[in-house]
Amino acid sequence: MQTEEKKIHCLAKIYWEGKISLQDEPVLFAFISNKANREKYIQWEKEWISSKEKEPVVDKEWQLLQNRIRTRENIAKKTGFSRTIPVWKKIAVAAAIALLLITTTIGVYEWTIRNNKEIFTVEVPMGEKSKLHLPDGSTVWINSGSRIQYTGQFNIRDRAVALTGEAYFEVKKQNDKPFIVRLHDYDIEVKGTKFNVSSYENEKYAVTTLMEGAISLRYNGKEFDMKPGETMLLDIQEKTLHRQHSNTAQYRSWTEDRIEFDEITLNDLFNRLSRRYNVRIQIDPEIDLNTLLLSVSFNNRETIDEIFYGISKVASIQYKCKNDTIYVSKK
Repeated sequence: MQTEEKKIHCLAKIYWEGKISLQDEPVLFAFISNKANREKYIQWEKEWISSKEKEPVVDKEWQLLQNRIRTRENIAKKTGFSRTIPVWKKIAVAAAIALLLITTTIGVYEWTIRNNKEIFTVEVPMGEKSKLHLPDGSTVWINSGSRIQYTGQFNIRDRAVALTGEAYFEVKKQNDKPFIVRLHDYDIEVKGTKFNVSSYENEKYAVTTLMEGAISLRYNGKEFDMKPGETMLLDIQEKTLHRQHSNTAQYRSWTEDRIEFDEITLNDLFNRLSRRYNVRIQIDPEIDLNTLLLSVSFNNRETIDEIFYGISKVASIQYKCKNDTIYVSKK
């Protein structure tokens, strides 16, 4: 093995152990961006997992190692690994972590240079979700069809991330560096808190919900402070903000593999189902998607066919599934 390749192999081992530094991450990700190198990486990982399977593990060790993990759970991009989570009890700590990174929260991690700045991008495909540990200790859950970006100066010069789509944040408080979330239409300044943001390009509203702490929305030259239990809806077309009190738990239910809403329109529900199950939903234009409000509670065990069967019982629709497309029409 050549000297440079040996160095990358060592970095890969450090990455799987959850100990890689921010300075070394871009070197590893740049290597993996090449298809031939990615195949080498996959083979190294299989060998590493195999070498660790004979090592003992106890619950305490597993918990301690979980607490130390800060690596991004987003390395795989169509690597060929199965998305099915294997059943195991006690296997090597390192092997368990590697399998967890690959199978439970798959995203695409990219590193680029733009205008002399390092840009880190985590993009989550349809049908998946991902969990990101930021260098400042904050944690972000990223939903299907969403993207997070931040620079190599994160937690050094600032704590700013750009979001497209939906994410749930648990932010570590730093008095000298506010945490900023930049969206297409507005910014959010965070004091150290838990909140959910949904801002997909094809949806009528951008929705911000605060669970704990305090945040401020910066929109149209003004600041709007939010309190726990509040949801702020920005009507993208009308350019208006609406504040309301809500059951905040429903807005982060997706992080727990559930779709749960006290009131949701068919339009919003179909958008969520399309992203979560990675299906196209083709709707008869005669159906009014925004009048009927449904109360829904789905978990990860229902198939998309079972969900549409339930919807058809309470709404005046009928449906037909064909390959990865669902055709919805009036009854």
